Amino acid sequence: MLIKMDVANKKGVEASYEEIIKTMGKLDVIVNVAGIFNDKDIQRTLLVNLGGMIHSTLSALKYMNKVNGGNGGLICNMASVVGLDPMFLVPVYAATKAGIINFTRCLSHEKFYQRSGVKLITVCPGATITDMFTNFTEKILFPEVADESYQVLDRLHKQSAADVARCIMSALENEENGTVYIIEGKRLFPMEMKRYWRGVEKELND
Repeated sequence: MLIKMDVANKKGVEASYEEIIKTMGKLDVIVNVAGIFNDKDIQRTLLVNLGGMIHSTLSALKYMNKVNGGNGGLICNMASVVGLDPMFLVPVYAATKAGIINFTRCLSHEKFYQRSGVKLITVCPGATITDMFTNFTEKILFPEVADESYQVLDRLHKQSAADVARCIMSALENEENGTVYIIEGKRLFPMEMKRYWRGVEKELND
């Protein structure tokens, strides 16, 4: 089935999931990939990239969570390598991707998984050939630095969307809860994410 969905619209996302459940009966795997690039449209970028992923993830959890009678499952959220390391050309876009990574890691906590039965992972593609960055210089906040930086980006070895899709399938097959993956050069790499503060986490794990 195909449903048109504006992920920035919370009520619309919830209604779409209701329709999916009516038709399919249950959810097993969700891959959240909706995203845009336009740092000049800050609100829309935040609403689609970060807000949309949150709306979709929470709507899916409503039906997948074993506490609510669901069967558990797997949610994969698409971020980006710029969510891991700063890239001054795209600060707004990068901030949304960093938010996706941390939101997903929060919900992949073992205590939550034990109750919900839902695993969550994050994939962070590197340079990929898509239409998203068409008219790049018109969408960045500081075009005065665009030319030199764009030349550097242009020299990067880029992978295709099909390469990324194959790597995502491998990540789904691994089903390693909480893992953050980089997809670079057509290959999938699990990241070792360091923890610098545990606070409540330490108490929960003791």
